[in-house]
Amino acid sequence: MSVPRPQSDDCICNRFGYHAGASSGQRLLAVSVFQRIICITFYLLSALLAVVIISNASAAADDYGALYEHFSPSNRADNKLKSVLEALTFGLYGGASRADNEIEAIVASAQGHERRANASAWLLLGLSVVFVAWRSLRARRPGPCVIRTLTAHVLGVSLVFLIVGLLAPILSLVAYTELAVLGRVVFRYESKGILTTVLELVGSGNLFIAAVLFLFSVVTPAIKLILAFMAIESPHLEGRNRYVGFISIIGKWSMADVLVVAILLAYFITGSDGFSDSWLGPGLYFFAGYCLLSLTAVQLIMHLPKGNASPAPPTSG
Repeated sequence: MSVPRPQSDDCICNRFGYHAGASSGQRLLAVSVFQRIICITFYLLSALLAVVIISNASAAADDYGALYEHFSPSNRADNKLKSVLEALTFGLYGGASRADNEIEAIVASAQGHERRANASAWLLLGLSVVFVAWRSLRARRPGPCVIRTLTAHVLGVSLVFLIVGLLAPILSLVAYTELAVLGRVVFRYESKGILTTVLELVGSGNLFIAAVLFLFSVVTPAIKLILAFMAIESPHLEGRNRYVGFISIIGKWSMADVLVVAILLAYFITGSDGFSDSWLGPGLYFFAGYCLLSLTAVQLIMHLPKGNASPAPPTSG
């Protein structure tokens, strides 16, 4: 009976080494695919939530505009007259009741849009914090490729925030007073966003102020984001340093100052005729969030290695 000859060490190492390497490669590939799916899902959800926030916040502003229209001096006087007629006819004439029902429907609609906008805003904020934190934990591993990927995702989140900040209302103002017999009368209501403010400035003939606001709140952030993406994707150190230099020049124009200017313009464009109440909209918070994320991304780009840069890896994962 012959005894089987033992295999050589090279055969054993090659066999098990091959399988171990294949298993490790498949595991890394699966992890990479899973990470890409998470990133794609996050950006799709972010885009959807941004649309929900912008549409519902704008709809709520329109509803409040329709609501306060019922409280204008002429409509308040008309409603008082309808109330008197309804009382004199013992309810046969229901003009006042119909007006009250219409007001209640508008209030319900405005509150519903407002709740959806606020819930979506909090959800987008929470998802963004978790996503950036997750990418930051992964970026604790050394290497410029990981920092580039983190920077790309910070820029991606800041882009979503910028779109919401530009399109959603940032400020609402209402002027009212109490009059005898009529009660509370609303003289004016306006809801302001950055782009709507620019358009209103153009419509009122203030082209210079509109151009300045559009330049620093729309054009400058867009150029800054484009240059930042080009810097992290540049395979050559010289090109990256060139983009970083441009970003440094643009960065001297503080986004915080632009934010203050946008708020002041939203206040003053409506006139200084005694607005009694005002409240902030979601656009303001997301524009501020863009400012913070943009500054963070610039700092990350500044701290990229200064040596010879290798070709940048895909940043979608």
